[in-house]
Amino acid sequence: MALERSPDDRTLVGNLFREAHSLKGAAGVSGLAEISNICHKMEDFLGGVRDGSRAVSPTMIDACLAAA
Repeated sequence: MALERSPDDRTLVGNLFREAHSLKGAAGVSGLAEISNICHKMEDFLGGVRDGSRAVSPTMIDACLAAA
């Protein structure tokens, strides 16, 4: 929700990216491939926002919330 309010907050985007990355790794180590794949997609989206190739949109926020 904070990302929707502050889509240009680089610190927030970086923190969310690291959280998705950590969850992806933990899920992978735990044998939870489906969760790892979902986290990987979130990480891809957040990485794009971080590097400027993607913009935050309500649809993408909804997808991240659904994934969470």
